[in-house]
Amino acid sequence: MYMVNEHIIKSDERIPIKAHFNSSDIDVISADSHFHGEIELVFVCEGSINYLSEGEVFEAKKGSLVIFNSMTEHSAKTDGYVSIILVQFRTNLFSHLCNKNWNYFEDFFSQDFKYLIIDTNKNPVFSQIHELLSSTVEEINSKKTAYEFSIISNLLKIFTLLFRNVTIDSQNEVTNTHANNEILTYVTENYNQDLKLNEVAE
Repeated sequence: MYMVNEHIIKSDERIPIKAHFNSSDIDVISADSHFHGEIELVFVCEGSINYLSEGEVFEAKKGSLVIFNSMTEHSAKTDGYVSIILVQFRTNLFSHLCNKNWNYFEDFFSQDFKYLIIDTNKNPVFSQIHELLSSTVEEINSKKTAYEFSIISNLLKIFTLLFRNVTIDSQNEVTNTHANNEILTYVTENYNQDLKLNEVAE
């Protein structure tokens, strides 16, 4: 299995989504290489995970959001305690809500990337993502009245943040649009001043 102490809430007929809250305090846990048709979001709440995806190895630390595109092969291994939230869904979950000219999901996930890793600690814009994913798991578990609306609302909020603040370059590297805009704004406002690199960084 992916993790020990795993709480898995399977999708039901009312909404095609899977959500997991996983935690482990044993020495070594791992997930064999696998792939699936769903988009996968992984948020690392505590600890860190080492991933192998499409021949590339990377580490996701506390505060990292990892996005695996559909059909991307990946495996995971970690040492020590780790706590993550994992959500899987297909983008057609939103198809009946979106105007045919709203191609945000199609445009974002057709950029030929296999996975993205975003450090939410570095951008306050992304501070809501942990809370929104936690709420999604809680809603699926509780199945309170109109929980479907709440889940879809949470995911739309998450992807609105991503669509507005993340761009992917030709090397599939993530660019923090929000951070770049802050730098440009600072430079513009202080154009006539003598700028030092450490001042811009702050």
